[in-house]
Amino acid sequence: MTNRTDTTSSQPRKRFDIEDGSDICRVRLVNVSSGVAAGRTRRMQGNAYLEYWALFMSREQFNDCATADPLRFSDPLLFAQIKREFNDVFDQSHPVSVHKGTGSEA
Repeated sequence: MTNRTDTTSSQPRKRFDIEDGSDICRVRLVNVSSGVAAGRTRRMQGNAYLEYWALFMSREQFNDCATADPLRFSDPLLFAQIKREFNDVFDQSHPVSVHKGTGSEA
């Protein structure tokens, strides 16, 4: 089971945490001016933790990295949630503009 925690309640979501039920893996996605910073913390043996971060400036960069992530096989539900949340966080700082034409442009 995964839990989602919004850390900015009165403003548009810029950061949130995903934790699996055993608190073994924690993922953070944070909007920054140049893209989305993604961090992962894993509990190792004893009191040791491993934490690493990456900056993704496009969806393509994130998708390339996600394709090679072993989490996609070991916890596919968490993996799918991370992908959905990345897109949501990315869209907040990089909204897609849709131009609606009238059809009369030549």
